[in-house]
Amino acid sequence: MKIIITSNTCWYIYNFRSRLIKFLIKEGWAVHIIAPQDKYAVKLEEIGAICHFIRLSRFKKSILSDFYYLIRLFLYFVKIKPTAIHNFTIKPVIYGSVASKFFKKIKIVNSIPGLGISFKSDNRKKVMSRFILFLYRIAIKKKHKVIFQNPDDMSFFIDNKISSQSNSYLIKGSGVDLAKFSKVLDNSNLDKVRFGMMCRMLKSKGAEDFIEASKIVFKKNPKTKFYLLGSPDLNSPDSLSIEWLRELNNSEHIEWRPHSDDVVDFLDNIDVFVLPTYYPEGLPKSLLEAASMSLPLISTRVSGCKEIVKNNFNGLFVNTQDRIDLADKMYDLSINSDKRIEMGRNGRILVEKEYSDKSVNDRTFKLYLK
Repeated sequence: MKIIITSNTCWYIYNFRSRLIKFLIKEGWAVHIIAPQDKYAVKLEEIGAICHFIRLSRFKKSILSDFYYLIRLFLYFVKIKPTAIHNFTIKPVIYGSVASKFFKKIKIVNSIPGLGISFKSDNRKKVMSRFILFLYRIAIKKKHKVIFQNPDDMSFFIDNKISSQSNSYLIKGSGVDLAKFSKVLDNSNLDKVRFGMMCRMLKSKGAEDFIEASKIVFKKNPKTKFYLLGSPDLNSPDSLSIEWLRELNNSEHIEWRPHSDDVVDFLDNIDVFVLPTYYPEGLPKSLLEAASMSLPLISTRVSGCKEIVKNNFNGLFVNTQDRIDLADKMYDLSINSDKRIEMGRNGRILVEKEYSDKSVNDRTFKLYLK
């Protein structure tokens, strides 16, 4: 049995689906990756995947380059002859679905890991978002299985007649390795309460809001420290500049570190996890990993986040793009250790119950056979 997994980066597949790949290989499947080459290709090959590299621009709008990508996908499908194809991220979902139309017996699974910035509520009437919807309608067929990470995205696709109730499946996130992401939270005797945020350094992820709110909190409570983990996405117009991020390290209260694969170490050395995003998320893996590490959460009510954060149970909601509200919520947790510990414990229980990677991988695997 062979499966093809497509994505716009090897990084995405390794970061979000490496446990699925290991699961499939253990089940006796040959796993073929089709994605642009980056440094994570080696890591994918180390866990047993077979990589095929292909050019794809995530943001560039070029009919010629996209057509070239479509043809290359088709040729790989012919050569590999897979049992199933699983497409991730916008362009691979669209073009992978189109290229697969000539292969009647192949099982096609498309994962929608979030609508992305083009589908923010104030952008939905823009030409680009309408065009993407048009492409989705052309590409996704009734026989395709479509996986959503949150119910809002699933309803949006069904309401816009891209998918239907019969071929839409809700599988929450990519799952968490419960053994790896585990710690006992005891921060009752801390010298400083440490707040952390990890993500791509994008404005729409709330990184700028976190930075500005941290200044307010630090003035009110100097026994606080703030950490950012993640690199800017220089291909995105929404990215923070690396020069500005480096300047943060000259501040007394906040530190920035570029992306690291060792997120366990980062989470193990903070006391509250913050993600004030207004980006249309699928189901943020960072929130799940932080909750699994028994950390209280502060996030917004956007799709994906509101599925993980339960207000006053395992975290606190903040208004989107509201630095004052964010500062108030961070200050509240900075002075209440009992509240932090209780929320952290509740978050761990929630992840154990609903978000283990074993459960996610089992449900995904069944769709390849269905």
